[in-house]
Amino acid sequence: MTAPRIRYLIPALLLLPLGACVTSVNPIYTDDTLLEEPALVGTWAGSSGDVLKILPGEDGSYAAAMIDQDGRASAWIARITRIGRLRWVDAEPEPIPAAWSDDYRGAFLPLHQIWILHRADSLLLLGSLNADSLEALLARDPASGGSLKLGSEAGNLVLTGSTAELRELLAFVADRPGFIEEGDEPMRRVR
Repeated sequence: MTAPRIRYLIPALLLLPLGACVTSVNPIYTDDTLLEEPALVGTWAGSSGDVLKILPGEDGSYAAAMIDQDGRASAWIARITRIGRLRWVDAEPEPIPAAWSDDYRGAFLPLHQIWILHRADSLLLLGSLNADSLEALLARDPASGGSLKLGSEAGNLVLTGSTAELRELLAFVADRPGFIEEGDEPMRRVR
């Protein structure tokens, strides 16, 4: 099997430091592929001081609030889907408040972060895609349209393929060595 075709987005508007991760413009799930993971609901703490609180959301989603060790907060809408043998997390930021101007809100593109859910019991362990391996795979495919690293840090990719293309790509890499990173810091359930 050859690597699935997928496109990238290159606008300078997106040249933001995201931290090393793979994101997409489109979701990796469809409504009929959503999974319920009741074990996710609760409060989780990492050894570095990060705290993650997950609540049930609407329409098969989860509301996730993260507070990092420096006290910075972020709010996410997460959905779980199965692709191949893995459970995947599609996490997008909560929408910008409607009270903010349409011009300002229109300048933001809500990207979907892509994670792998390895474990959710007394420990929560999220893995990630190896962006360098994924970029190399896509660069070998002349139909992929090139590659993109956002910001000055290596390893940041924004995928613009359709949901079907993204699911095909993730199924392709799921069982191949070098594409899935296990995650290095499990979080412990505290509530």
